[in-house]
Amino acid sequence: MREICDSIILDTLIVANVVNHVIITQGPKQSLHNSIHASTNQSIINLSPRDLRHKINSLRHKSKDHYSGFALIYAAGIPGQSRINKLDYVRDILASMTGYVDLTWKFYDQQAAIIVEFINQSHIQQVIQHTTIIHQDLNIRIIDDLRHLID
Repeated sequence: MREICDSIILDTLIVANVVNHVIITQGPKQSLHNSIHASTNQSIINLSPRDLRHKINSLRHKSKDHYSGFALIYAAGIPGQSRINKLDYVRDILASMTGYVDLTWKFYDQQAAIIVEFINQSHIQQVIQHTTIIHQDLNIRIIDDLRHLID
């Protein structure tokens, strides 16, 4: 009986050594990020809720009359030393305008820019007319197609 127990213990130690050898020869622990099965594209599931791709997806199900309006202002033309100063400057000007929804910082065409969202395109037209008279330093461009802004 003792021989059977000793044989089982010896077999267990041999198997444990084999498993340990296999683990050591496999190299560092792999994760899904390192796996060939990991996605190479950024998943929309992992995007910030404020990402413009969510806006594009939501616009697909709306008629053109109900599309939000978007405008682009290059940051170089906005007074202020930091991104926060520039965002606050634009927000202070546009937040009181009818139809203003939100703004976000984005890099576009190798330049920093602020993307401003309005309820629809007609509100943007009104804002541009009003803003260019008072704030000539802001160069506001209407964005016709958001897909051009997405990397």
